[in-house]
Amino acid sequence: MTFDPVSMDVPQMTGDFPARQNLISFTSHNQPLLARIQVADGIGPHPTVIFLHGYPGTEQHFDLMHALCRAGWNAVHFHYRGAWGSGGDFSFSNALEDVTAAIDFVSQTDTAATYRIDPTKLVLIGHSMGGFAALMTAPKDARIYAAASLAGFNFGIYAQALRNNPENLSNAASDWDTAPVPLRASSGQQRVNEIMHHADSWNVESYAVDLAAKPILLVAAQHDTAARPDIHHSPLVEALKKAGAKHLRAEMIDADHGFFQARITLIRTVLDWLKTV
Repeated sequence: MTFDPVSMDVPQMTGDFPARQNLISFTSHNQPLLARIQVADGIGPHPTVIFLHGYPGTEQHFDLMHALCRAGWNAVHFHYRGAWGSGGDFSFSNALEDVTAAIDFVSQTDTAATYRIDPTKLVLIGHSMGGFAALMTAPKDARIYAAASLAGFNFGIYAQALRNNPENLSNAASDWDTAPVPLRASSGQQRVNEIMHHADSWNVESYAVDLAAKPILLVAAQHDTAARPDIHHSPLVEALKKAGAKHLRAEMIDADHGFFQARITLIRTVLDWLKTV
């Protein structure tokens, strides 16, 4: 019978190199970031996924992490500065810097040896804001082999829309002031100011040519009201196609922003894509 990592446990443990989970931390700009790593069964080294959660990170995709670990991938999950107990203060700019810090950490020789990581096969998978961070980082960092965005949010497009409709600026600031407790962050108005300042440089579509050179997975949720597919997904898919992307996979899943109604479909979609990268 073929082993199915979605519905079956690891069939056996491999001697001195069993699958395991460790709570870890590393630093970004002298602040500790809380993290966990799930190490796949076997001597390795294993390809490794770095998970990037959204804003504020209510959905953290631990079910997906476990499935990938059963399929032979290491899975790393961390919290940005100012999020869920990590040190420092949260901002979108800080989060982007923290992604690079995570890549630095897993690429270190000692880290790779301890956790059986193959530093030549690193993949970013992000949800919502994390999808934005994955696609912003991948074209700029040669250590990232491939990237996936799940219900990704394009902050540049959002900021440009706010710029064209100033009456919505105060509503956006008010919405962000209601962010849940896990974030130690600036005011909603400061976060709006931040994305407005980066409106042009944070448009993911602007990086289509560089993204087209890497395997990319874009998964949208049909009923997503936070990152509407017609705004945040379809235009990016077309931009990548126009840029000549040869390793692009784009999917639409019948679910909401967190894929709550379609977790198995989401997991299978990601696993199937990873088999090709």
